[in-house]
Amino acid sequence: MTVNYYIKCPVCGTITRLRSPAGYVYKTPVHIHCGRCKTLLTGYFISDNDKIIAYYIPTNCEEVRGYDYDYYAEASGELLCNKLKINNNDHSGLLLPPNISPALSIFHCIELEQVNKFINYACYATTLSEDFDKWQIKYDLYLNHQNNLICTKYSEYAKKYGYSLDTEENITRFIYFSLFCDCGGIFRENEILKTLKSINYHFSHINKTKLKEYIDILMQEERISLVQEKIF
Repeated sequence: MTVNYYIKCPVCGTITRLRSPAGYVYKTPVHIHCGRCKTLLTGYFISDNDKIIAYYIPTNCEEVRGYDYDYYAEASGELLCNKLKINNNDHSGLLLPPNISPALSIFHCIELEQVNKFINYACYATTLSEDFDKWQIKYDLYLNHQNNLICTKYSEYAKKYGYSLDTEENITRFIYFSLFCDCGGIFRENEILKTLKSINYHFSHINKTKLKEYIDILMQEERISLVQEKIF
């Protein structure tokens, strides 16, 4: 099923027609620039499989009724879509799409097996984002220098991965390892070991003198704290 909705730019009043295939990701952020004044129009597309309903929730624009529109775009949480384009359809007032739906057009470009991989990956990334709030706790504790609370709450969890939270250095190593895992191994869980081996290889061949100079600069100006804060 493909859902059609029309949004009105709050700045210039230009109407954009959006089409989204109902999918597996429950809540997909939709960011579309107005084709005329380039204002970023935002909202969320909801695919509620339990209630068998799909709809759009605007946040900084207005959803309007009608079939007259100036621009056309697509939005999907699971499929690659066409970019924003001007509406060259002369059949004003008729529900004639400028293109076939995203769910069908994508099959002409990508093999079915790759489409399924992309959909599974989109669902995997969505699950990661939904769970991150509870994982965020350990990073907040670390940034606030609450290492004693990290030890209390995460000691048993850390042991499962070979980390003993007995020193400040080990706590730091565990926190960065956790971030890597919580982000899905940089979005591919089975890539963790290969990536860590690559990192270790590069560190073993690095110029130790230059590395020390770099670390000294970071520590002198307390830049490392700023870097960590932005990462977490």
